[in-house]
Amino acid sequence: EGDVREVFPFGATDVNLTCTDGAGNSSDTPITIRVGDSTAPEVLGNVPEQVALRCNSANGAVVNLPQVAWRDNATMPGLLQTKLTINPGDGEVVYCTDDGNPACEGIPNQIELSVVGSPHTLRFQATDQSEQTGTVDIRVEITDDTGPRIIVSEIPPSGWFSGDAQFTFTVEDNCAAPENMAVAIEPEPSNLVRDGNQFRVEYARDDRYNLRIAVTDEGGNVTRDNSVSFGVDRTPPDVVVAIPRQRGVIAGNQL
Repeated sequence: EGDVREVFPFGATDVNLTCTDGAGNSSDTPITIRVGDSTAPEVLGNVPEQVALRCNSANGAVVNLPQVAWRDNATMPGLLQTKLTINPGDGEVVYCTDDGNPACEGIPNQIELSVVGSPHTLRFQATDQSEQTGTVDIRVEITDDTGPRIIVSEIPPSGWFSGDAQFTFTVEDNCAAPENMAVAIEPEPSNLVRDGNQFRVEYARDDRYNLRIAVTDEGGNVTRDNSVSFGVDRTPPDVVVAIPRQRGVIAGNQL
């Protein structure tokens, strides 16, 4: 007889066995029952394998993370250690929940993913008290199908500058931060100053100019503007008097 039951919990349980013969002699034998756990936690419910989003912010797309629920055959859900890895590998970003690890940052409700590097991998993991880990991946694809916008200002109504031509243009995009947009200008300006998404352009030589501005965002969308035309003219008009020939002129004839 002894503390022998039908079901033992996972882990180690000390049991004392007592054996008694017909003469009443008995002996006690302590033993340890060890129950192992080789089953990893599994996701409770359905998690999508792939999510497609259009960019909705200057950094790409704001993603509402799914609430992944886990179940395990040996560890209570509240005792599971969970982790989220964004794009596992070089440059990965990791969030985790582990009360015993102060370096763990809780898994947020939202993250931002860039168009660059899309599709992204969100790897959710849960580890039970037996160090068994369950994993589920979600593929997130961010698309950008809108081109940047170019806004030009400070061009004179006449289109002519009487000194150095100086004006600004601004580039905007629904999905790309200003510093991540590539801008090309032809012909090349005498001077160009960039402040975020605003460009200050200067042309010093007298001439007529027809600009070609091309802006490329992170999604590879290109916007071109060939409508910016102006001239630089610092030279005032010269008076030229043309004296007609006097040959054949009849005095007194008004004509």
